[in-house]
Amino acid sequence: MKKYLLAIISMIIFISCTNVDTIRKENDIPNGYSQGKYNEAGKRNGEWYGISNDNIVTYVAYYNNGVPYGDYTTYYRDGKVKERGKYSNDGRKIGDWIEYYENGGISKLTHYYSNGEIESILYRKDGRISETRRIIDDKISGLTYKYDENGKFVGRDSFGVE
Repeated sequence: MKKYLLAIISMIIFISCTNVDTIRKENDIPNGYSQGKYNEAGKRNGEWYGISNDNIVTYVAYYNNGVPYGDYTTYYRDGKVKERGKYSNDGRKIGDWIEYYENGGISKLTHYYSNGEIESILYRKDGRISETRRIIDDKISGLTYKYDENGKFVGRDSFGVE
């Protein structure tokens, strides 16, 4: 009887320990997987990594009870930064998010405001502005300003704005 009781207690302890903050893999990204810890509620918690099938880190993100927060970074295969930004504690993108070309130049700079407005500047590979966008009320509506390859203003579009 003691053996069975000891075996049951050991199994309960083992199962409890494996469910709390254990490192797990998820096949949730193309040609790779995500790896990180889960909390006792079974939600992502702490630092997570995206890893390609050939063991190259593709992203680093942080979660609190399944919600992304803090720094978020994606990488090209050569290890250069592809995109960088931050999440608020409630999982919203905040502040400046920057996307880069493989050569390291900025391809897009987006600022997320707390009121839901979003402003983006798109750059050509030579560093000149190609377009600016403003999204209002977190909806698909706003203004776009376009520039030619020399950086000269060529026109304005509005979308979803009445």
